[in-house]
Amino acid sequence: MPTVIAIEAKPVEFEGIDTGFLHLYLVKTVTDEQGRVISEKVIRGTAGSNGDLETLVDADLANSVDRRGSDTPAERHREVLDLGTRDANDVWKVMVQHANNIEKADLDYSIDIFREAPGGDLNSNSVVASVLHSVGLSLSTSFPDDVSRSDAPLYGQLQYMNVDDALYGAANNDWIKGGVGNDKLVGRGGNDRLHGEDGNDRLFGGIGDDRQYGEIGADRLYGGFGDDVLIGGRGDDRLYGEGGADLLRGGAGRDVYVYNSAPNSQTGPDTVQGFSVAEDTFWLNNSVFTGLGREGTLRSSAFWTGDEAHDATDRIIYDRNDGVLYYDQDGSGASEQVAVAKLSTGLKMTNLDILVI
Repeated sequence: MPTVIAIEAKPVEFEGIDTGFLHLYLVKTVTDEQGRVISEKVIRGTAGSNGDLETLVDADLANSVDRRGSDTPAERHREVLDLGTRDANDVWKVMVQHANNIEKADLDYSIDIFREAPGGDLNSNSVVASVLHSVGLSLSTSFPDDVSRSDAPLYGQLQYMNVDDALYGAANNDWIKGGVGNDKLVGRGGNDRLHGEDGNDRLFGGIGDDRQYGEIGADRLYGGFGDDVLIGGRGDDRLYGEGGADLLRGGAGRDVYVYNSAPNSQTGPDTVQGFSVAEDTFWLNNSVFTGLGREGTLRSSAFWTGDEAHDATDRIIYDRNDGVLYYDQDGSGASEQVAVAKLSTGLKMTNLDILVI
């Protein structure tokens, strides 16, 4: 059945007097093929009895304080959100998860709409802004045409919305953003875009060709199946390419490229951009790379610079001319070397850049 998500606004009254401000909320509307409304669900923020910021999530609009009776869409300041090719039900599921996580975050509700006192200020409009942000929607383009930011105080306060999220996508293509907090983002199926943003985040791509961005913090990015793009950003990150031919870039910080699965000559090697000999490290699992021996820093005798192994002890070979890092099960023996990753050329790599785990 046709389903859309809209942002709406309602006048804020204080003791029966119109304050001139608006309260924002989100509505998922399901209609039949003739356009008749079957159901309307709402996400909104509110002040709790103890001064906390609370949320009303996936509740019937008709039974909420935001019910509008016979108000027209124009009177509701209704603006249907542009979700592109994404399914509205998939997007709503992520919105619901984030709104529930806001409730659990123990944040304070603020009435300082003019921000005269120091510190972070959050209200129901901040909830809507954060929920929109969690699914990658632009704050500046989501307002109804006849509503301005000044009409909806505390809308743009995302820097104070410190929420530790656990957000799970659907079988289709998702766009999920963690915001401030230590988040777990899971794309599942489809070609997903995951942004950890501020905090120490864990991102899991799942099935599909995913794009993951850790951004700020010590993040862990797991590509899953597919040809993924993993970008750590600022912080000491760990990047797990896993299946597929992935593009990995740690960014600033002491980053680790972890390999728990065997290289696949059919899919081709990963591409590792910006590897820093001074700061970054490869971690290779010896249950897969069985020729590496014991855990710890790779033995110096097992590392060789060249285009192939030069004796039976070589296991990791870096071709400085082509920038390819190889694994060879038996050195100069009968087994063929397999490309692990394509790096920059001319790096001064040694065994100290490889940790056996």
